[in-house]
Amino acid sequence: MNKVDNGYGAVTKFDYDSFVHTHGFAQEKWYVVTDVKTWDGLQYVYGVDFSSFSTTSYDRDSANACYDIDGEGCRSPSFHQSNALVGYDSVIITQSGVGTLNRQEMTFNVNNYWLNGRTTNITTTVATDPNTILAWSKYTWVEDNNYAEMTQRDDYRYDPVTQSEVIHTKQVST
Repeated sequence: MNKVDNGYGAVTKFDYDSFVHTHGFAQEKWYVVTDVKTWDGLQYVYGVDFSSFSTTSYDRDSANACYDIDGEGCRSPSFHQSNALVGYDSVIITQSGVGTLNRQEMTFNVNNYWLNGRTTNITTTVATDPNTILAWSKYTWVEDNNYAEMTQRDDYRYDPVTQSEVIHTKQVST
């Protein structure tokens, strides 16, 4: 899928990157979304306006991929390995557009099948200055009897000018 058109002018377009993963004698080609661009159909019209209403970019260049292969942390508990791309241990998401300009760096758990894809950290910064932190969230997960449960979530908000902590909230599950 490379484009979704709702019929009323709004359009969302997907850009992909491809890569080949080799394991043993097999080679498999994978595609991952790199950019999602949206035109609202009112102020920004697809095919007319060069720039989109909003763009979300996904950067996995420094991330480690995890596959459903024996020896990998994200290996499924099924009898046979599928060799499928399960996910990545991190992604940098940059959102830009009308009224939006931020960057999120997210890390994910990929070392236990039952915890796969669970977010461990999210850092939100100013897109033009990744050193200016706006917010940081930390998630603590446990795996119990093949079930993932978040046991704690800590959210921190920072003053963008002084970089001092403004508020810290903690959510604990028992």
